[in-house]
Amino acid sequence: MSEERQQEVTSDIEAAIRKLVIEVANEMLPQLVSDEIRAARSMWVIEQQSKLLKPPEAAALLGVDVRTVWRWAAEDETFPIRRAGSELRFEADELLAWTKVCAERSKALQRQRKEEGKK
Repeated sequence: MSEERQQEVTSDIEAAIRKLVIEVANEMLPQLVSDEIRAARSMWVIEQQSKLLKPPEAAALLGVDVRTVWRWAAEDETFPIRRAGSELRFEADELLAWTKVCAERSKALQRQRKEEGKK
């Protein structure tokens, strides 16, 4: 094979590799970013579990507006609240456990309504 032909083949291979790398990167990048965001949120949750949260931090953990946290604290007797003097505080693990209980309660009510509708 001539040196000129060898350079053409090498150039074609390099172009094909670049194209493949770009295609793979475009497919994988959204998943990698999503994984990084989930990992960062998980680390944040772990850090928050070791301290008492203020209402805005509790709202961020639960993914709701801070006004929703205040409403739940006022209206739902099962909502886990800690008092620090006159201020409300929340433990992250208790909040997460409370959301699981609420989800289970909601599913049970949905099943009950569905069964009542069949009768």
